[in-house]
Amino acid sequence: MIIQSHDVKKLIPVIDNLSVDMIFVDIDDTLIKYQHYTCRSSWFNNFIEQYGEERIHKIKNRTECAEKSDIVAVSEALNDWLMQKGSVIPLFALTNKRVAEHHYAESWRNELGISFTKIPGEELFEYNGTKIMKEGIIYCGYNTMTGGFQNSKGGVIEHFLKELEQGNFDSMSKPRSILFVDDVLYNLEMVQKACENVNRPLA
Repeated sequence: MIIQSHDVKKLIPVIDNLSVDMIFVDIDDTLIKYQHYTCRSSWFNNFIEQYGEERIHKIKNRTECAEKSDIVAVSEALNDWLMQKGSVIPLFALTNKRVAEHHYAESWRNELGISFTKIPGEELFEYNGTKIMKEGIIYCGYNTMTGGFQNSKGGVIEHFLKELEQGNFDSMSKPRSILFVDDVLYNLEMVQKACENVNRPLA
């Protein structure tokens, strides 16, 4: 089930009543945003579509821009709700950045009071041959083989859930249902399909 809302405060009571035992949340433009709008993924993804082989260079330019921009919370109410839930059930985050850029998370996590579920062995989690997880954050990254398009969040989550099914994270129970929070409908649709593929309903 996909629920859309332009008002996060109205959305929280709805998702609070859902029965879930694992949460995935997008970072950029869902949890946090750059104060300079040209650094935000919603603007940047539209901008990058007009470039062919130059995509990779533009991605690097965006990283430089983001490092110079201040970061603020999109919704303090959503962050507070997620932190409360994350103290009870596993809470993981996803970003389009690469794991090599993990330092970008260190500053705003402390400043905004956000943390995610760390699990033993997470540093060994791979997607398309690349290790992509650190401190509860899954770095989906960009796939250079496809001209710089991001790896599918649906594909990454499906692979993560399959790893759980195979018992590759010893301390982690298999979820019965999942909540995924994202500002992009396409990502929600891809994750819904991923959950169906592994018989884990998206709440």
